[in-house]
Amino acid sequence: MTRSDWHSSDIWLRREFTCASLPQGELALRIHHDEDVEVFLNGVEIARAPRWTSGYVELPLTGEAAKALRAGKNLLALHCHQNSGGQYVDAGLVEGGAFQK
Repeated sequence: MTRSDWHSSDIWLRREFTCASLPQGELALRIHHDEDVEVFLNGVEIARAPRWTSGYVELPLTGEAAKALRAGKNLLALHCHQNSGGQYVDAGLVEGGAFQK
């Protein structure tokens, strides 16, 4: 979900993607949001974050959240709610790396 722009207090986005095989390493959600965000993978809530970020952060997925990813088709969905100020949301899944806590 890349550089989604909107002009209301809420946006709901979803993107289907195919995963040829399950990753062997740890998974994280790489996200930049303004403001409150909820993220779902195949109908399972994998992250919820208040307020905003000033840049991209990587949130490690819990074991339960990572189990939502499957080989084949997947659906990443999110809801972002704007309270005031700027508006921005961008998110995706990444494997490995030095995750920010």
